Amino acid sequence: MDYYILIKINEGYGKLFSVSKRIYYMKLTIVLFIVFSFFLKENLFAQGLFDGFSKGKGNIDLALTGSYQSSQKYVSASKTIIYPRSQAIVNVFGAYGFTDKWDFVGSIPFVFDRIQDITLGTKYAFLKKEKKSFSFTSFGAFSVSVPSHNYPTEIKNAVGQRAVQLSPRFISQLHHSSGVFLQAQVGYQYAFSPVPSSTQYSVKGGWHGNHVYVDAWFDQQIGQGDKDFLGTVPYTSFREFNFSYQRIGTTLYYGVNNWGVSLAYSGVLNVRNGWLFQSISVGLIRKFKV
Repeated sequence: MDYYILIKINEGYGKLFSVSKRIYYMKLTIVLFIVFSFFLKENLFAQGLFDGFSKGKGNIDLALTGSYQSSQKYVSASKTIIYPRSQAIVNVFGAYGFTDKWDFVGSIPFVFDRIQDITLGTKYAFLKKEKKSFSFTSFGAFSVSVPSHNYPTEIKNAVGQRAVQLSPRFISQLHHSSGVFLQAQVGYQYAFSPVPSSTQYSVKGGWHGNHVYVDAWFDQQIGQGDKDFLGTVPYTSFREFNFSYQRIGTTLYYGVNNWGVSLAYSGVLNVRNGWLFQSISVGLIRKFKV
């Protein structure tokens, strides 16, 4: 049986074609897989790649984290599609204190034993003020994400879109001697084709003791595009999409004798051209001194 429908393709609106329902949903699925992959990349780091603490010279953290993300709905500016998506990811993260002020970080995600986009970053504490029980620290940070190989992108298991992404970031944190802290970040993520660039903001509050760490955070991304998937305005590439969201999350960590375990949750509150994801992750952390 044939259905006469108006197909929206990358070059804009196509003509009125007679196609099978199966072909239509195949085209829709391919496009959603592409959008899904760069949305999933943004949600890979639940709290972001950087925090507001310095590692200290010679200190190394290695973390192995497993996460599961799931959603039932895809949301554009004008439409909501019931389209279940889920993904399981294993991520290897490392942080090294080169000096007391200068840290390096790196992250490698694995999906079905295949490496996806590798992210490397650095941050430097250019300002630190202390007064009585309070300290205030500001960092400049920069990260770059590059594809590890020529992996397929139009599949549900892709984390990225083989796009190089550059991200400068500014971080400030107010810390009390009791362990209570408040942190804020602002950054810009410039993405080369085919994904859109964005501005990112976040705030985080929490507490840490000798063995326990807990936080809660809010994260917002504002996309630079002005088009919508399944919208009324034609688009020529995915860089024209406005990919924006608001997320919340929390993390609990317990450590003893240089070993630690973590449990984290994050959820998307609002999104434009993306999925209403919820994510649960567990991690194993090992600390070293060199």
